[in-house]
Amino acid sequence: MAAPREKFFSLPSLLIVAALIGLALYALFPRQAVFENVNYLDRPDALSIAYLDVLLRADPDNTAVRINLARMLRVTGQNARAETILRPLMQRDAIPSLAFGEYINLLRQRVFAAKPGPDRDAAERELYLNLLQLPRQNYPFERRMALLDSATDAITPLQSQVLLRDMLAQASDAGQRQALRVRLARIRESQGAPGAAAQLLSDNISDTPPAQQPALFTEIIRLQLANGEPEKALLTFKARVAKPKMDVTGLEQGIRLARLAGSPEDAQRWLGQLAAQQPDNVPLQREYMASLLASGDLDRALGAARRLQRHPNQLTDDDRQQIAQLLEWTDHPAEALTAWTRIYRKTGSTLSYDRAHALAQSLFDWQTLEALLRLRNERGQLDEQDYALLADTHIRDGNLEAAKATLTQGLKRYPRSSALRDRQLALLLNSRDFEGAIALLENRSDLTDEQRFELANLYWHTRQPEKAFDQLQFQAGDPLLNEEVVATRLALGTYLGRTDQLRNDYQNLIGMADDPNTSPDILEQLIQLAVRFGDYDTAYKLSQNRYAKTGELRYLINSAEYQSAMSDWTGMSETLDQWAAIAPDAENSPRYWTLRALAYHQQDQLLAADAAYRRAHALLPNDTEILIGWSWLQISDVSQFRDTLRHLLAELAENPDSDAYPVLAYGYSALGEPRIARDWFLLGLDSNRDNQDWLLSTATTLAQTGSPLAARNLRQSVDPNRITEPEQRIAFYEDQGLHRLAWRTLEQSGQTPAALTTQNRVALSSYALDQDNTLFAEAMLAQIGPSRRNDIPTVYTTPESRAEQARRLRLQLDQLESPNTPAAQSALARDTVELHKQLPRAVQLGTERLNLGNFAVQQTGAAGRYAFNLDDHLFVLDGELRTLHANGPGRLRERPADSVEGGVALTGLEENWSWELTGEQLARAAGNELAGGLEINWQPVDRWSLTGGIGRNERTPDTAESWWLLGRDREYIGASYTPFSRLTLSAQLQRMSVHSSDGNGLGEGYGTDLTGTYTVFREDPAMTVTLNYQRQRLDLTDPLPADVLAELDQPLAPSELLTDEYERIGMATRWFHGEPHALYRTTPSPRAFLELGAGYVLSTNTPEVGVGVGLGWRLTGDDELALSGRWTSEGLDGNGRADLNLTYTLYLGR
Repeated sequence: MAAPREKFFSLPSLLIVAALIGLALYALFPRQAVFENVNYLDRPDALSIAYLDVLLRADPDNTAVRINLARMLRVTGQNARAETILRPLMQRDAIPSLAFGEYINLLRQRVFAAKPGPDRDAAERELYLNLLQLPRQNYPFERRMALLDSATDAITPLQSQVLLRDMLAQASDAGQRQALRVRLARIRESQGAPGAAAQLLSDNISDTPPAQQPALFTEIIRLQLANGEPEKALLTFKARVAKPKMDVTGLEQGIRLARLAGSPEDAQRWLGQLAAQQPDNVPLQREYMASLLASGDLDRALGAARRLQRHPNQLTDDDRQQIAQLLEWTDHPAEALTAWTRIYRKTGSTLSYDRAHALAQSLFDWQTLEALLRLRNERGQLDEQDYALLADTHIRDGNLEAAKATLTQGLKRYPRSSALRDRQLALLLNSRDFEGAIALLENRSDLTDEQRFELANLYWHTRQPEKAFDQLQFQAGDPLLNEEVVATRLALGTYLGRTDQLRNDYQNLIGMADDPNTSPDILEQLIQLAVRFGDYDTAYKLSQNRYAKTGELRYLINSAEYQSAMSDWTGMSETLDQWAAIAPDAENSPRYWTLRALAYHQQDQLLAADAAYRRAHALLPNDTEILIGWSWLQISDVSQFRDTLRHLLAELAENPDSDAYPVLAYGYSALGEPRIARDWFLLGLDSNRDNQDWLLSTATTLAQTGSPLAARNLRQSVDPNRITEPEQRIAFYEDQGLHRLAWRTLEQSGQTPAALTTQNRVALSSYALDQDNTLFAEAMLAQIGPSRRNDIPTVYTTPESRAEQARRLRLQLDQLESPNTPAAQSALARDTVELHKQLPRAVQLGTERLNLGNFAVQQTGAAGRYAFNLDDHLFVLDGELRTLHANGPGRLRERPADSVEGGVALTGLEENWSWELTGEQLARAAGNELAGGLEINWQPVDRWSLTGGIGRNERTPDTAESWWLLGRDREYIGASYTPFSRLTLSAQLQRMSVHSSDGNGLGEGYGTDLTGTYTVFREDPAMTVTLNYQRQRLDLTDPLPADVLAELDQPLAPSELLTDEYERIGMATRWFHGEPHALYRTTPSPRAFLELGAGYVLSTNTPEVGVGVGLGWRLTGDDELALSGRWTSEGLDGNGRADLNLTYTLYLGR
């Protein structure tokens, strides 16, 4: 029997081991309560997850196990299983907080793990839908906000905004609501609506706890700035944050906002408060001073500068310069001078020197100025002006030698300095060293105009007038200096008697008389020279101008004397009347009565003249000039003044001088005392050997007093060619029986011999008849009265022609020439033509083609002119009758019908004015219509003429259609000025209105015409150059009236029928000999013209050219056949125009 096996463990031991193992397993293996702790196992393993899975299956309602399992699954990356585990909890109404947070975290991870597209959109949508349950959960507000914040980055801003609004509705605390609003505002800001965010916060300020309001205001301001509303941000700051006293942070914030909002006043105010709080902050004080300077507040800027001056070591050079400028601007020149001087000593800047220099001069601080100049000299910076100023400081100190040395030193450094040389010259002049100054100027080869003038003055001061006058023979470039040069030269020329040079200067300077900038001294000397050279007309004009400018009475008085010299007695009387009206004491002046007497004398008012002389003599009894003038007056009518003349001559004879010899000689001769007269004639013979009239008068007196031989010898010494007056020479020839010489003298005199006796006139008329010059004979006898006219045979068939020609020749006798030469025959024909210009009578037949643009019109008819005298008034009657034929309709419905029209005009011609009255019957589409006009011309003074007139229902020349359909009314005024005989300037302004035949207005406007015509040659041929500016502007009525549209083949705009805007400038040249087609004789045949013109139409920006040519010639007698044509490239409507005219004219009454 086998022995029993030995047992390794006994049953008790095995039980004990099993109990120990069970105890160990119980102690070591986790229990369910452990797994329900969510903080258990930060790093879960598979066994724990499996165990929790078993536990969850065993107890599905165990929320803690489900949440812990989901967490472990998420940590281990099993998010899908974790979402499945938690989804039942998320479907509850009351979701556990940990489950909600875990599930939201899982969804957030899924959002970020998904690629952009449908998967990610679905994940975001699921996350958002689960978050929508958050506001309804009964968690603490902070827990809900924490859960929302954890998922905000995985949802859209709009979704976040919806969730925050839900949370805002659930929030019960004001602080919580404020925090949510801030969150909402930032979301809106992120959406690009900072303004709405700011408005959200602003609307709920009252719901914000006071402790949080400063931060809220800061946020609102930030959002308003982000929205580009700095002005609103500034208003918020001023309303919510700003206080009378703010700390540094608030002030800095306010300054920044004010600058952003463009409110320098607020920025400057807060900057000032900040500067006051930090007086030692140099950059801040610098900024504040700059701000005040920019706003122009210099006084407060000076306060900031004062604070800066407390820290001199921290100031920059710019600071010091700005402070110095500020001191200068605020009227602290002494302090500014000190500041600028310090700056210059430290930096040597040009600006600091210039300002210190100017201030030292203005403060008369010569010591500082001299110190500056010396310092600048040590630095080698003295310029030309500085040397001059340093010399001036020496002069003020009385050290002239030092001043000269300084100028010498300056000239060594700047040898070409004109300023230093001028200062050296001034020093010599001021020290009265004229010789040294002359030597200095004479040694210089580059004298300026001023220095040349100064040298001339020095010559004059040193008694060298000849050198002074020669030195002044130049024209200065400076007009003011040149006037001084001219004035001095004229004065010296007068002093030295340089007549020829004075005359040249006078001729060169006479053009300056009309220059308003000419100095009074020059004008005064020009007046004196004009009198000296007998140019009384210029002297009168200059005196009148000076009187108008200065009102000095002496110019008016001198004007009367110059009028006397020009024999303008009417004007002289007017001037004297003006003198008496202006100066009541004029009647106490002998000069006034002398001039008045002279005017009365020349106007044949002898008694008034005698009374005037008597008044002058009473005021100045012993004046020889008054006695001489009075005596000449009484000599003119000895029979009336015989007794008083004897007393006057006796008074003159008591103390005679050479000026009294003529009046004494002629006076006693007039009194019938030839012997006494002979004594005075002989007494004045030596001084009047060249006076041919004196010689003749002396010879006559000698013959009367029984000395015929002496008289004959004296007459033989007379040279008739030296007798200046034609009347005296003619009389001399007639006395000698030399009628032919008298006739030739009369031909050459160019004057009507008003002083000839009746016998001489008859003799000359007889001689004229012998020479076959009956025209002159008629004119000569017309001056001696009708009683002697029968002495000459009748030459013309009608008394009217003889009277007309005699009247014409009396006015233009100076144009007659000797009838024995070909030139005289030409002049005679010209005179005859001029006669018929005044009394034209003619009949004219003609045809004319007018190109009106879209069609042309052929005018054929007859015209006539008849001039006649009626009670010494000249009238001209014109008449015309013509037919019209158009070559096409243009833009009309049908071609204008062939028509007949006519008109008459009556012109009245007076001495200085004329008028013309016209009436016409014009053919138009609606039938014949009346048109008329009146024009008046007036010449108030020489060189000026004025024109005014009206026209009613005239042709409208804009287009061919307007010419046929429309009427034009005009009112116009014009003026013409002829500054000299070759130049005429004229202007016309007219107002126009255009209407249809039914009276419907189409437009109103105005026209302007400015013309200047210069005559280059007067005849053979004549040539003129004309400049013209023309403008027409019409305000048109749109549309055209029905009666006008009915005549057109298509509707037209008003601007297509009328020219609303036309502006042209042009120039034309015309050569002509007479005027073809004229109804009066212009010049002997043939007559012709050629016109060339060019212009630019400003209204259309197009050039325009034109040409015209015409020729007229005599056929059988006193007639003319004329042909002319004109073409221009552009008319009022922009179309070219061409006209052709053919006429035959028969002149009547020759």
